[in-house]
Amino acid sequence: MTRRKHRDVAIVKAKDILDQFLKLAELDPERYTPWTAMALESLGVKLRERKHYQESVQASQKAMIIYRKLADNNPTSFNPWLKKSLKSLAGSYDDLGLCDEAEKALAEANNI
Repeated sequence: MTRRKHRDVAIVKAKDILDQFLKLAELDPERYTPWTAMALESLGVKLRERKHYQESVQASQKAMIIYRKLADNNPTSFNPWLKKSLKSLAGSYDDLGLCDEAEKALAEANNI
């Protein structure tokens, strides 16, 4: 399998995993919402690797929103994940040439 095909398969699998966690989070939000955020983050990274920058930003934004809510309730556990998510989002913004948004996300991450 070529590297490109492997990455395409990885995106499909990441989307499938995300779909599973979204369904589980509907049944047990407290347990599966963090996993949903992690799945979104992972999908965003895989999309960015394939240069699907707009989709990467969307996945990273959704992950960051979830992590922000989780960190509001449990900063000790989720601030590190929020920070990582914001840095990933900053990179995706940068890929799209959205320098102001990238700087804001990075500044917020560095203030955590």
